Order: sequence, then structure tokens, then C-alpha cells
Amino acid sequence: MKNYDDGVKLQLLDMPLESEYKNEILTDDEIIERRWKKTDRALKKAYPFIIKAYRQIGDDLIDMLKDIDFTYEKLNKTVSPKVRRYVEDRIEFWSDSGLLTGFLGYLASTHTWTYKSVLKMLICGIYANRFKRIKKVSNDVFKVASVDAYAQSITDRRINDFVLLTLPVILSFAMMPVMGTTYIEYLDGVIMSQVEQAESFLLVSLQQNVEISENALKVIITKQIHRILKIKNDKYSGGLDDATRNVSNQAYTYEPKNNNQQVRFIAHIDERTTEMCRSLNGQIFNTVDENVFKRYSANSGRVVEVRCKGLVQGLNMPPIQDHFHWCRSTLTYQI
Repeated sequence: MKNYDDGVKLQLLDMPLESEYKNEILTDDEIIERRWKKTDRALKKAYPFIIKAYRQIGDDLIDMLKDIDFTYEKLNKTVSPKVRRYVEDRIEFWSDSGLLTGFLGYLASTHTWTYKSVLKMLICGIYANRFKRIKKVSNDVFKVASVDAYAQSITDRRINDFVLLTLPVILSFAMMPVMGTTYIEYLDGVIMSQVEQAESFLLVSLQQNVEISENALKVIITKQIHRILKIKNDKYSGGLDDATRNVSNQAYTYEPKNNNQQVRFIAHIDERTTEMCRSLNGQIFNTVDENVFKRYSANSGRVVEVRCKGLVQGLNMPPIQDHFHWCRSTLTYQI
């Protein structure tokens, strides 16, 4: 049973071609293990690509410092004609690559020709260029998670008449806001903050006349990687992990005909489970019709009554909000 169209293709990860699921009743632990098995595998395969992209950022920063003689004394001075030509070439490359948008586009249009201004713009260009690969890898992970979750959904609902998943539908899952922002907006924010980190580190090093080594940059780069994804043993965290689990839940509950269904909330119960997810565990919700239920609110510090129509992300559809955490809860049609 193929549940996606031929337009959904991968470049970096393996796409599951057929549904391998059977109509069977599973325990909550079995449902959770099944739900995230291929998602976790896709994240593990994506992790080395993300690490490589960041290592290339470190290498690009070192190369930039070799190409341009930045010193603390020259920061507020106008760049030399040679440096200006170097920067103009970079700007042309960014333009041809479609990168002159967002923060980089702003810097390119407002910078002055001082060494300090040029330094920040070049750092931003390095991050924006390498983040193209991170965005591509992220989309591949979303495709794997969507196809797999939708296959589980079809099996659990025992339906034969279903709509094929298309790439625009999958990408629409990825554009659903998580914690008030979409994943692309999250990445843009990460670029801005990490450019500031790198710039601050380089400026301090220049001021103290300290040699900027690859090992020193590696410490910063490693911490920055974890904003996107961190995998330690069986624990996953980071923006890509959170967004992928959101995409998976969106795909699992995808119902283009807008027919009301019922789903049961499943929290991953262990020492890290939040009070919000614990209070929702086992509750049954309508996917279209109105729901009235009680759940714990971290902001209020107590259990509150909630009324909403269908599934509302953050309220009764994971990832649950009201308190920041990497939410691992999910939904199932197996009531």
C-alpha cells in the first residue's frame, strides 16, 4: 500500500516504500515505539549531515580570517579596495544563490564599508549558505516522518479509500507553528543568534589579540549544533526534533475530508513527563467536533477546564505548550 505520490522524493534519506503495519491492537508503549521508530531513524541519519554543515561553517570562518586581515585596531576603519572586491564577490554569490533575504539581505543592504560591518555580514553569509543543507535535510526528515505516520493512520483507521500524501501537504505540516513560530522562522532566528555569538567571540578574540583556532571555534559550533538537533543515547532534543514530531502528529491526524474522528492522547510516561502531558494522558478527543476537558496549566499552576473545537496544537494536540519542553506525546486512533 503506497500512501504518497511520486512527487515526494528524497535526496539524503531512505523513504519507506510500502506500509509494513498490520491491523492490530497495541499497548501505549508499543504505539509510542512504533510511532517514533522511523522518525528517530531518520533523525539519526540526518544528524551527521547537520554536524558536517556546522563543521563547514567553522572551516569557512577560519578561511575568512585567512583571506582578510582583521585586527581590533582596524575594525572601525574603511576596508581596503582588495577587501571590498572580495566582499562584492560574496554578495554576488549570495544573490545568485537566492540568499539575499531575511537577516543577510538586511545586512547586505545596510552595511557600511568598515571592517566591523563587513565582518558581521560575512559571518552571516557563511551561516546562511551552509544552512541551505540543513533546511534540505530537515525537509527530508519531514517527508519520512509524514509518510510513515500517515501509513500508521491508515492502518489504525482501517480505511482503504484514502487521499495520497503530496509534497505540498507534507510541507504544509512543516509550516504549522510550534511554540508560536514555524520551523523556518525558528531556523532564521537561530541564524541571527548564532551569527551574534560567532561575531562576539571573534571580536573578543581580536580585542585580546588571541589567535583564533579551530579548536576554540569547535566549542562554540558544538553548542550551536544542539539548537538544531542533539542525540544522546535514546534522548532527542532540538528544534528539528520538536518540529519533526509535530509534523508526524499532523500527518497522523490528516483528514482531507474533514470527517470527525476520535483520537486518544498518549503521553510518554517517565521522569521527564510534564504535568501538562501527564494530565492529558488517556483522554479522548474529537478531531473536528467540540471538546471540553480538563488539563494542568503550568502558567496557572493548577488544573483548568479547556473548551476547543477539534484538535488545537498546544492544547490537546502535541506538542503541548504552556511551558517550554521537548514534547514527546502523540495521538492514536486506537481507542
